Amino acid sequence: MKPTLRDVAVLAGLQVGMSALMTAVISLLPATGGTNSWVGAVGAMIGAQSFVMLDGKKRPGRVAATGFAHRLSMWAVAAQLVLAALAAGILAAVSPATVAQATASLGGWWAVVVVVAVALTYAMTRVGLRMGLRNLARVQAAAEVKAKAKDEATQPKNEP
Repeated sequence: MKPTLRDVAVLAGLQVGMSALMTAVISLLPATGGTNSWVGAVGAMIGAQSFVMLDGKKRPGRVAATGFAHRLSMWAVAAQLVLAALAAGILAAVSPATVAQATASLGGWWAVVVVVAVALTYAMTRVGLRMGLRNLARVQAAAEVKAKAKDEATQPKNEP
């Protein structure tokens, strides 16, 4: 089973949205130390978990299908690279001097940054999908136990 464009868009949207929300919350906190570069990785993981919980209710077992999580993760990375290129393009249109200065200061390190970011996004998406599957299984098991207890409570007892 292959992920659809909708699946990729929802997953990437959840990941970017969670990262943006976390960035907003962190910017409101009084602590200003550090780069907060971990926010995107955690956003990718939480977004993937949210995707599994949303998708698992509509189409159970689909994310766990062989190869689906890998393909979905790869497409999510591609979608995020496209979003980053769009953001860089907008920044270049608005402030070409800033982009030129950043390119000059980074030199060839931008390639290393992109490779690390791609690997980290892929890995955190896969971890998030696995965690989401475990959480979904836990929720479904709890719902089954609750339904079974409710059925037993409503069943009339046959006493001799």
